[in-house]
Amino acid sequence: ALAAPTGTGGGGILVPMYMIIGQFSAHAAIPLSKATILGGAIANNYINVQRRHPYANRPLIEYSTLKMMVPPLLVGTIFG
Repeated sequence: ALAAPTGTGGGGILVPMYMIIGQFSAHAAIPLSKATILGGAIANNYINVQRRHPYANRPLIEYSTLKMMVPPLLVGTIFG
């Protein structure tokens, strides 16, 4: 519950957890953690897209801001 909002989880929490508790090798624990993170991201997006702003009659997500922020973010992710 704390890993998703803080940005930790894949390398810091899930991989060691899978290796210690689940007895997975590092070779298996890393892709399993990536699949877990993807599932959590899909679930979070599904829930947040449906939410509305608490005080205004608009979606909770500010799509105009996303249009400005996501393209440079993707460029930085690919080339950075």
